[in-house]
Amino acid sequence: MKPHLPTLLRAALLLSLFLPAKAALTWNSGNWNTTDASWLENAAPAVFSNGDDVEFTPAATSTSVLITETVEPGSVLISGSGFVFSGAGSIGGTGGLTLLSGASLVVENANAFTGGTVVNAGASVTINQYDSLGTNNAVGTSFGPVSGAGQLVVNLADASTPASIFRENLADFTGTLYVQRGNVALGRAPQHAGAGQDASFAASRVNVGTAGTFTLTLGGGVAGLVTNKSFASEVRTENGATIGNRDGHVNWSGDVYLNMQDVTAATPVYNEAASTVFAMYYSKFIVWDGVVNGAGELALSAGNPDAGGDHRLVLTNNANTFTGAYHVRGEYLSSLALAAENAAAGADVQLDAQNSRLVLMNTSATIGELNGPAGVVMAEGSSACVLTLSGGNYAGAVKDSSAAVAGLSLGITKVGSGALQLSGTNCAYTGKTTVMGGNLQFTGDTSLGSVDMAAGTRLTTGGNLTLRPRAALSFDLTGTGGAAIQSGGSLSLSGISHGVSVSGYESLGIGSYELMSWSNPSSVSTENFVPGNLNDTAELVYSLVVEGNALKLVVGDMDSVSWLWSGNSAAWADDSAAQWSNASGSGPAGQQVTFSVRNAGTVTIDRVTPADINVIGGAYTFAPASEASEGIVSNGTLTVSGEATVLNMNLDNAQFTGSTVLQGGVLVLGSENALGRSSLYFNGGQLRYASGISTDVSEQVHSDSVSPVRVDTNGNDVSWENNSGVQQVLSSGIEKPGEGTLALTWAATGDTRSGAISVLDGTLQINKVSGNGTLTGGYSGTGTLGLTSAAGQLTVTGDNSAFAGTVLLSGDGSSTTGSVSFASGASIGGAGTLVKVAGQRFWFAESTSTAANFEMVEGTSTYFDGSSGRSYTFTGTISGSGDLRVKPSCSMTMTGDVSRFTGTFVHPGSSAVTWQFGGEGVAGSGLVQANLDSPGSNASYVFWYSEPTTMSGVVSGSANLRQRGSGALTLSGQNTSTGNLTIDEGSEVRLGSAAVPGSWAGATQLGAGQFTLVNGTLQNPLTTMEGTLVADVAAGGVVNMGGMDGNMLQSVSVGAGGQLAGMEGNLTIGGAAGVDSLYLTLGSSNLGAAAAPAEGEQYMLSIANGNLQIADSTVVTLDMESVKDILSGKRQAVYLHIADTEIELQNGMTAADLFANSATSPEALGLVVLGIDGGNIVLEGAVRDVYMVMQDGDYDTVTDYTRLQPYKATFVDSGYTLSLNLPGDNTQQAWVNNLLGGGNLAVSNTNESSGVVRVLLNNEVLTTVDGVLTPEQDIQINTANTEFLGNISAGAAVQLVKTGSGTLTVGGALTADWLEIDEGTLRLTGQGSTINTLHGDGALVLEGAMELDGNATAFEGSLSGSGALILNGVMNGAGSIGSLSGNGELRASGSTFTVQNLRESAFSGSLADGSGSGTLVVENGGARFSLNQVQSTRAWSVENRGNTTFVQSGAGDNSVLTLDSLRLLDGSDSVFVFDTDKNAQVFNLNNLLVQDGASVTLQSSGSLPVSLSDEGTMVLGQVEAAELGSDGRVPVTLGSGTPFRGIESAWLTVENGMLIFNSRRDTRNQYALKAASANARAGAGLMWELPNSLLRESPDLAALTQALDAATGRSADRLLAASAGAGVAALGVAAMGDLERQLKAIRNRTTSMGLDPQMVYDDLPLFNAWVNAEGDHRELKADGTDSGYSLGSWGATVGVDVDFSPSFTAGIAFTGMYGDFQAKSPDHAEGDMDHYYLTLFGRYAASRWTHTLVAAVGWADVSLNRHVNFPGGSYRTHGSTDGNSFGFLYELGYVIPLDEDNNACLQPIFNISYRHIALDSFTERGSDAALHFGSQEMDTVSFGLGARAQTYALENMLNRRSLLEARMLLKVDAGDVRSNADIALRALRSRTGRVRSAEMGRVGLEMGAGISVPIGVDYGYLFLDGSFEFRADMMDINGTVGYRLSF
Repeated sequence: MKPHLPTLLRAALLLSLFLPAKAALTWNSGNWNTTDASWLENAAPAVFSNGDDVEFTPAATSTSVLITETVEPGSVLISGSGFVFSGAGSIGGTGGLTLLSGASLVVENANAFTGGTVVNAGASVTINQYDSLGTNNAVGTSFGPVSGAGQLVVNLADASTPASIFRENLADFTGTLYVQRGNVALGRAPQHAGAGQDASFAASRVNVGTAGTFTLTLGGGVAGLVTNKSFASEVRTENGATIGNRDGHVNWSGDVYLNMQDVTAATPVYNEAASTVFAMYYSKFIVWDGVVNGAGELALSAGNPDAGGDHRLVLTNNANTFTGAYHVRGEYLSSLALAAENAAAGADVQLDAQNSRLVLMNTSATIGELNGPAGVVMAEGSSACVLTLSGGNYAGAVKDSSAAVAGLSLGITKVGSGALQLSGTNCAYTGKTTVMGGNLQFTGDTSLGSVDMAAGTRLTTGGNLTLRPRAALSFDLTGTGGAAIQSGGSLSLSGISHGVSVSGYESLGIGSYELMSWSNPSSVSTENFVPGNLNDTAELVYSLVVEGNALKLVVGDMDSVSWLWSGNSAAWADDSAAQWSNASGSGPAGQQVTFSVRNAGTVTIDRVTPADINVIGGAYTFAPASEASEGIVSNGTLTVSGEATVLNMNLDNAQFTGSTVLQGGVLVLGSENALGRSSLYFNGGQLRYASGISTDVSEQVHSDSVSPVRVDTNGNDVSWENNSGVQQVLSSGIEKPGEGTLALTWAATGDTRSGAISVLDGTLQINKVSGNGTLTGGYSGTGTLGLTSAAGQLTVTGDNSAFAGTVLLSGDGSSTTGSVSFASGASIGGAGTLVKVAGQRFWFAESTSTAANFEMVEGTSTYFDGSSGRSYTFTGTISGSGDLRVKPSCSMTMTGDVSRFTGTFVHPGSSAVTWQFGGEGVAGSGLVQANLDSPGSNASYVFWYSEPTTMSGVVSGSANLRQRGSGALTLSGQNTSTGNLTIDEGSEVRLGSAAVPGSWAGATQLGAGQFTLVNGTLQNPLTTMEGTLVADVAAGGVVNMGGMDGNMLQSVSVGAGGQLAGMEGNLTIGGAAGVDSLYLTLGSSNLGAAAAPAEGEQYMLSIANGNLQIADSTVVTLDMESVKDILSGKRQAVYLHIADTEIELQNGMTAADLFANSATSPEALGLVVLGIDGGNIVLEGAVRDVYMVMQDGDYDTVTDYTRLQPYKATFVDSGYTLSLNLPGDNTQQAWVNNLLGGGNLAVSNTNESSGVVRVLLNNEVLTTVDGVLTPEQDIQINTANTEFLGNISAGAAVQLVKTGSGTLTVGGALTADWLEIDEGTLRLTGQGSTINTLHGDGALVLEGAMELDGNATAFEGSLSGSGALILNGVMNGAGSIGSLSGNGELRASGSTFTVQNLRESAFSGSLADGSGSGTLVVENGGARFSLNQVQSTRAWSVENRGNTTFVQSGAGDNSVLTLDSLRLLDGSDSVFVFDTDKNAQVFNLNNLLVQDGASVTLQSSGSLPVSLSDEGTMVLGQVEAAELGSDGRVPVTLGSGTPFRGIESAWLTVENGMLIFNSRRDTRNQYALKAASANARAGAGLMWELPNSLLRESPDLAALTQALDAATGRSADRLLAASAGAGVAALGVAAMGDLERQLKAIRNRTTSMGLDPQMVYDDLPLFNAWVNAEGDHRELKADGTDSGYSLGSWGATVGVDVDFSPSFTAGIAFTGMYGDFQAKSPDHAEGDMDHYYLTLFGRYAASRWTHTLVAAVGWADVSLNRHVNFPGGSYRTHGSTDGNSFGFLYELGYVIPLDEDNNACLQPIFNISYRHIALDSFTERGSDAALHFGSQEMDTVSFGLGARAQTYALENMLNRRSLLEARMLLKVDAGDVRSNADIALRALRSRTGRVRSAEMGRVGLEMGAGISVPIGVDYGYLFLDGSFEFRADMMDINGTVGYRLSF
């Protein structure tokens, strides 16, 4: 029932109908209709009428709004919260709905209004029906239009209720779409049929709740990583949510957060048990480019078979952090595709069905576990891909690809300690299988390619195991524990031979060790396995054997090898066994003979017939006995093995028909027929050509080779031309070390060759002479790879971006003959590759980008055969002077440096494509010299550089030119192209430069940019001009516009002596159709004494068939030379030659108006602008009232205050200084009127005690004007501007004051203690100005550089300009400058202080309180501004729009950044530097704003790893309110170094008023990843992640840690070893060496002891005493970081021996040796190493046998200093230790007399010795990085075999003879050959490791000689002895001199 309203109220309502505007109604309560008074108007009840504006406010009595009929409000405004619209009625009409911030509304009913909905930030609207906010597409169940930045919540009837976002309906909505319940699609209705539809969507975030579905159905796009469709919103889901795609390929660029507990939470918290469905209806590519975060499960679902197409989700971001599982259900063909290596590194993958796929898109990738009963794992692309995973149980297929692709393979790498189970029968992949940890299990039969087994790992097969052709095996036997590969069935081989590499075997003893085993008998044999990198030693020999269903490594005894060469350099003959050990039979003919490391030398051969030859060690030369020598005659095998083995084959072996097998080492071809007719197997060794040898052995290369072909041409040019051999080389791979060229000639027949190519040095030239061929193995190295394809196509695939050498593409320059095709940009090379293009046509098989550098070789022309429509990007440098011609039409982009290319680029121009130089964000080098040509008119050359660039080449043909860059493009070439010139908006092209004129021939200019004419010619008028045409003619330049209408110019500026010519018709300045402005700077050539220019004079403007019409905006000024010319000439009349036509002044303009803004006004010179005379401006007046300091001018020194006052102007010529030397006087002022010139002004106070000197720099016209003027008229008439180009200096007690309404421009440096600007403007354009205090209220324009050292708060004028302010004093924070530096104070003054950031600068002062608040704005000027420990207050705000560094760290604690607000805007780059070792809470802010797109970097100056909570967080300070992008968190980039090491990603959040640093760490030992050696790995274990509590107290450790964090490569390896004390490990081996010295020294003494057995002695025993001095030097070379040493010792021995009988002598000796020890190690260890020995010895001679026994006990005293150097520091330690040693030596000799008198003898000798040393543990001192070293012990047994020769000679006058001795022994050691030391950090003993020394060679040669010279009559002897011993990497030199006395 309609209520009865009071009559007055009804009358008021009736009256309101006739009012022109309706008042807004506010909701009260009740029903919304046109009858109920549910509203209030001016606090009175009211009834709604259609058309009323209504508002729902917080004052409403009820928030429930029941709409009972159709209502049509004019507008609806919601300002309150909690409102609910419901009822059977609806809102209609054309009005709109607006929610203000803080408002909330639920709309339960359907509505039909069409005005749209605005949801402002902070507001929320919830809809229960798709049309709750109206709709413009009911069929598509579309939302009505929504805009704003608030929240739109969709809460429909149930999860399946559809709704859609149609076309532009949410194009302006930037807030959050929350799909709480319902099925929402973007584009079309969720269940539509057919194609999708494009829609605009700007929401920053999409939240999808448990009952929500959000899908895209945009249609279109292309299948690929770049789909050409994009969706940019962030997406968040809860458990049960569905997201996905119905139709259209699309890139998702926003981040994705999966399975949040609450999608509305500011900080994501994930539900690990949750699941989100990703639904893909049609088979499309959905590419996730954003970061994928979350946990739980993402289930991939396919909804339509779509003709068998692939429903593909592609992950492209390496920063993804999702830790759950990707579950590919596979209803129809569905793929999870990985396009980045770590895109799914933290996630598992589950494949459920045959249609489920995991695809690696041209990349290797890492996942967690792989599980599932079915599916396919495969790769795409053209190179080898590897899937790394930690475990799982997967029964599906694993294969290379869906179809065979040349070069494409898939490998599997198993990491982690767990198990991975795969179905062997389903594994068809051909790539390498690598087991880095745990177990890899294959069920059933399995076929595998190469297999690499790390130590302690296992690979098993449930059934039979088959090795694919050329499969190689690798085993690490460290800590061996049985066969690493175990087959549950049999073993089958697809190839004849398989290479086997073994490591970690060096410590194994004699015996056999299983590598691989199989359960069932198999037909494989030892011959099927070819060993690689097995290095036999002097004691042990290694071999592979198949025995008892197992492949084993057998370690044998070298001494048991039959027919082992022992002859050193000797002849090898068939019938002699003299040079052989373990020989059986009369000679080596027909025997298998072996040459080892033991007795290497030159082997002379005449004719030998062995069965086989094994060269397993040493350096041998096989040389002919004569020119007729037949050499090796055999059909057996010559094998060379061992990495250090060298065999120089210096003889022809024409009858050698067997096999030459290179398993290791080097075989040197020293003769043209060295290999005879043998087959050549490359199984790991190298073939080297001797100098002058170039034999083609390609025909002999055998197809069963298992390793790459390694050939060193050694400086020779060698050609291999046998096609089958070359094919084998390219299949096996080739390694080319050494200089010289190896040319391979290949006649391809469509074949694919997969061998890897390595060019280490020299040139490898591949000449494909015919057919099509493909190389898939890739190439590497630093040499030159030549590729030539004379006919057919040569295809190169794979990733060759690591190649650091040169690719030479040489050909005949033809466009139709053979070509080289590269599969991708990476296939041709990378950033370290130089591609020399020299006539060989080449192309890429796909649109691609390459980082390679290109040189177009001089004198060549090359076709780039780009495919039509494709795009190619070159990011490397382009150089050379050859031509590059593109065929056919394609798009080219060159972002690298092209400045050194001087040749020609030619594009066919047959289609509308581009050739671009630079790109977004590319600065460029500033120069392009390339010539650009295009016969067609469709292609455009595009320039896109952010810095100014000069194009000096010529653009020709019909080429179009486009300028996109923000840096101006200058065309300085004589361009002849008639194509279009396109200049984008905001870009500029300049024709010519001040020094070089340019030209342009085209008639069309497109685009909204600016074309500036500087110096040059338009060969044709521009008939189309879309942009802005500007004439900025350089001084002295000439611009010819080619007959154009000058009014097409926007502005004209002509420099002194320049000319703008070639204009047709009137040139109008000002007005709607005219030129905006004219600025003319006249030089001397533009002045004259008459109207007509005299010789040497010219007009500035040349206009045909028209006049110069000036209506406005014209400035005429004089340069300083013209001013000087006028002044020095004292001219009465001056003609300014402006135009060669009439000048017409319009709109009341006068000639004087033209000088209103002139830098130098004529009035300032005493001249009057008389008027216009034709094309001249006439100046007239007497130039007599000017004070002129110049040659023959006025005095340059002024001492009178009034001297200059009468003059209208003061002129100081260049090279002169006007000095004002005035006494201080507070009652006077010195006037300097209208100062101008190029000289200097200096003001000094000659008597400071009498006052100050006040000098007024006055700029005004000094004439008398009749009548009374207004202030405005006075300024206009009396303003005089002048320019002073020199320096102005004012000394102490001088006040420099700028007065007058004009502008004084100072081009030099202004230096003043007191500067006051009272009137007008002071413009500083020079550098080096210095001001102490600044005063006044005038204008200061700073365009140069000025330092302010004092107080400027009294300056109340304006500050502006683009110059540099160096603030060391105090000033108010108001104004704008180009850059700010210094350490002064800016005071808040209620204004904004803007730093334009035009140059690098740093301010280290303070932002202080003042008279108000202040804002420091940093603009994006291209430079970087630093605030260094700025002291700030809450009175200030800082807004960064550009690049700003905030340095909070310093010598003390971090400074705190205290501000009212800190605003980091979109596009800004902010770097915060603070010391994380100290209190990191460096922020104290009221407000923090970080917009999306702002870059934030944190850097630490600390030396310690940052201390984080267990959750990886750290508090950075206080922030009371924050707005952090669209997701409430700010991603940050972290600086390098120690503090942030190991942190993979980090972000900032604000929680509870605190700014929180959040992070995720990589827990691996980063030092271990840098360590390449054992000692470095020990250092890594010591130093990684030392506690901060320790580092804070340990400056050396802290500095060392920082250096380790920064170190890379070899330097990191050595520094880690140094930190571990690698040098100390050599102490043990040095002590062992000295003990050996002692035993040898005493042994040498005994050889001259004893009595003559032929004589009878009555007084036995006889006693002898002796003393000797000894010196010794011993060295062991370092092996990488394994320490060597040098020990130089000197000392003495005192001994006593007793001759008990003629046969037996015994004695005792004491020795002291004092040594200087120096380690050869990374840590520079040195010190003293002293040894003391007590030695017992005895000698027994019976018959001819001699027995010698020496036993010694020793003590060692060692002191050691270590010095560790590293970048940025060093430290020293010292320590000492003791040790003991004992050893014995037994020697057996047999005396063979050499003459009848027994005066000389030869004594074969054999000895054995045992030595033991032990050094005590010790702890270093002197540094906090000191170490504790454990004890070192070594035990060694040595065997010696040799001979000693002795003779008596040199009889003296007393009939006594000297005994001479020489000896030589071959020695072999068993036992320890290196010493080890356990280590620990002294400061943290729980950190331990072990370091080791280098190895001593086990085989050595000792040589020595001695003499005993009798002294006196009886028994005195002087003896001398010297010895030398060398081993591999070790040598020892010893000398002894002494005296022995018998008594």
